[in-house]
Formats: sequence, C-alpha cells, structure tokens
Amino acid sequence: MKTSFEPRLPLALTAMALLLALGSFTTWSCSGNDEESVVPQEVFADSVEAMQAQESFHFTYEVEKPSDAKPPEGFDVVALEGDVAVEGRMRANVDLLQNGVPIEIEFVALEDTHYLRSPGASSWQAVPAAFSPVGNLNLGEGMIGILQQIEEPEYLGREEVDGTETYHFGGSTPAQEVEAIVQAVDRAEPFLTEVWIGVDDKLVRQIRLEGAATSGEPEATVRHLALSDFGQEITIEAPDGEGGSASPETTG
Repeated sequence: MKTSFEPRLPLALTAMALLLALGSFTTWSCSGNDEESVVPQEVFADSVEAMQAQESFHFTYEVEKPSDAKPPEGFDVVALEGDVAVEGRMRANVDLLQNGVPIEIEFVALEDTHYLRSPGASSWQAVPAAFSPVGNLNLGEGMIGILQQIEEPEYLGREEVDGTETYHFGGSTPAQEVEAIVQAVDRAEPFLTEVWIGVDDKLVRQIRLEGAATSGEPEATVRHLALSDFGQEITIEAPDGEGGSASPETTG
C-alpha cells in the first residue's frame, strides 16, 4: 500500500502569514478613510486664521435661480468676477438685471463709496455704498462669519477643486451671518451651506449657499463663491478724477 504525502506549512508560518495579511489590510483601510481624524471646528478655526493672513484674492460669484423665476424690480446681481484687497477694497465686472434687462458694469468699492461705469462710458459715477446695486457686499467678512458660525457641520470627504485637494463640509449658517455675501436678507431660516477648504493651506476655495435671501426669491436660489490667486500684490484705487477713464491699477 502506497501512502501519499501533501506538503504542509508549519503552523507557526501559517499563523504569521495570516497576521501579515491582516495587518496589510488594516493599514490600507485606515489610510483610505480620514473621516474620524478631520474635526470640522478645528479646520474652520485654522481656516479663519489662514484667510485673515491673506492680503488679497481673486473671486467669482454667481447667483443661480430657476429658469422660471420672476425677475425682481430694480437691480438684481447675477454674477461678479474680480479681486478683493485686504482692506476690504474690491473691483469687479458685474452682471446685473435691471428690471429684468441684463446689463454689465465695471465696479470699484472703496470703503463707503462705490464707483460704477457702464460699457462704453467715459466717466465713472460715484455713489454711496447704500445706494449701489452691489450694496454692502463684503466677501472677506462674509466668509469669516460663515466659518465661525456654521452650525452642525459635517465632513463630507475630500474633493479636488481646480487642482487643489480640499476638505468638503456641509452644514447650515444663520441668516444674519451671510448678509455680507448675499447683500440683503429678510429670512429667519438658516442657509444650507457647503464649504471647500484646502487640505494643506486651509484656505477657502469654494462656498455654496442654498436658500432665498428675500421673500421675492425662489427657495431654490443657490449662490456660488469660488476663490483663487491668494496673496497677489494688488492695488485698488479710485478711478481718476471727474470724467476720468483710467481703471484701478494692479501691480505685481
């Protein structure tokens, strides 16, 4: 009678191989999920400090409404693109609806005075901020308010924004804290909020606000704010004197 023998690994080697396999799996699983290590309040606090240290940034700001929304009377901001300097000065190209008719203007904000110029015009019009179609828009102040006051924040994972790895958060922000961004607010309910913050530099890259700011807006209104080009050397000054056509300068 022939007896066959099957090769077997020693028990100790088998156990060791199993432990190594389990160890490799555990390491892979932890490295792919940083949910437990990301604390929203800590990231927001770091972001406030990082944003307050910036001397300037470029921005795009868009207001998205349902296609069947009724145009409001007077001026309604549709989009802006421009630059903000640390002292709160801003310049931008602005898309507006004036009683439902689209128009474009050049815009410069210096403290309490705004300067406006329509395409083709040779002169600027100076108006108090309270009577400007852009109103008391203050993007820097508005972003800080959101970071400091966002409620029930939730970490939603990592996302790439324009080539930058970011933390994505959701939550809600009290209405009075977003007035510096939405310009005029008469609602009491908070705005649904999403924020994207750079993983490495803690700078805000995007903010999304959902909700009607005033009773005349649809509840499905969404405002998008995107930031880039932090820390560029920017000089924003008043246009040249009465009838002047020179635009504010950028240096750097």
